[in-house]
Amino acid sequence: MSVNIKSNLTILDKDSKLFNPSKGTNFIFKISKPDGIGLNLNKFNSDTLLLTKDTKNSKISLRINELEKLGCKIQFQHIQSDNLQLNLTLIDSQLPEILAYIIFNKYKTGKSKIIDLLKDINIQNPLGFNISKGHPFYEYKIKNFLTESALRMTPETVWTGQYDATGGIVIVKENGDLVCYHTYNKNEFQEYLMNNTKLEQASTSEDDDNPGFAKTVKSKPYKFGWVYEENGELFIKLNLQIRFT
Repeated sequence: MSVNIKSNLTILDKDSKLFNPSKGTNFIFKISKPDGIGLNLNKFNSDTLLLTKDTKNSKISLRINELEKLGCKIQFQHIQSDNLQLNLTLIDSQLPEILAYIIFNKYKTGKSKIIDLLKDINIQNPLGFNISKGHPFYEYKIKNFLTESALRMTPETVWTGQYDATGGIVIVKENGDLVCYHTYNKNEFQEYLMNNTKLEQASTSEDDDNPGFAKTVKSKPYKFGWVYEENGELFIKLNLQIRFT
């Protein structure tokens, strides 16, 4: 849980989510097929769901990798929540694209720790930054995102950069130890966040008996992870959730 108390401290325990999932935290990717390649969505979603019974890979990982084997290009389009897209753009104009690459790699490779995913994106350098002088572009921008999230930036509330917690952060570790960071100790706080957070998969809401469609009862609203068609084009949604390790 996380709570704000009158001393202007935010308390985060070991079970806290740093960034909560919602339908709005879906990142939407467009799928472009090579000419001459057909794709039966019902069969594709069903087959990749069945394959998870014989492999340790998740259904989303299988779908992404199967699409790439077919020669499909999977490109980030936008975030489902316009407000979240604007919040992230306020923090950094390139943050939506950077997070999209990190989320995509998480679902493709199965890696989840932020620090590991940052190592990969630094090598790939998908945004083509000039890193010849050693500037930590991706790390810097993700640290700022984690900081804003820890200090109560949420997907559906307009974020202005004004912190609720002006005193500091108390983190309750799994062994009961307390780690306290004053907001003035920004560098130490950001290092802690970067090294102790991971991307976690929320419930996809997919109906196992009807792959490619959401459950009709007792379904969480996230509804992501399968290939779908809209206005004659193919898409897949990948959801963002961040938790402490």
